[in-house]
Parts: sequence; structure tokens; C-alpha cells
Amino acid sequence: RHDYIFSLLTILRSKGLQNSNTDNGTKPCHKPRCQLCLHIYSGNTITGPSNAAHNIKGSFTCSSTHVIYAIFCQQCPSALYIGQTGQSLQKRINAHKSDIRNHN
Repeated sequence: RHDYIFSLLTILRSKGLQNSNTDNGTKPCHKPRCQLCLHIYSGNTITGPSNAAHNIKGSFTCSSTHVIYAIFCQQCPSALYIGQTGQSLQKRINAHKSDIRNHN
């Protein structure tokens, strides 16, 4: 079984990027039934397999919508998946987990 870390890279909105927030970064939403909170990265920068650091512009949680996200495998550090969704990140990650369980 693989464990994954989900990270929000940035958020896209029709009104543009939110750059003015001083609390830039990602954090858990802390909703009672959220299973993604246990896996979401908390921080304001993200480093990929190439060791390049990327600043997170805006403040986001696992319930944020219209996001670009990264999935890192803890057992194979060079593996990285970048995705985007208009749904909440929590709903999209649940769909990924379902695809993995069903071998899709």
C-alpha cells in the first residue's frame, strides 16, 4: 500500500490569483469527517523531486476548490502527479483513491 501526500500548489479563480494573503500556504480544514486532513501538507512552499522550491500563493485547505495540486508517493520519492480540479480537493482526492482501489 502506498501512502500519499497531497499538496495544493496554487488556486485558479476567474478573478485571478490571490496574492495579497499574508497567510499563504496549505493547511488541513479540520472538518470532523475529513480524511484528507491527515495527509495534506502544511506549509507555504513545496519542493518537488528535482528539489526546486515553489511558493504557494494564497491560503488553501482540503476543502478549497479550483486548485492545482500535487500528489507525492512516500515510498517512491521521484513519483509526482500534478492535477487540477474545479471540485473541492477532498472530493477529487476521494475519486483518485476510488480509481486506485478499482484499478482504473
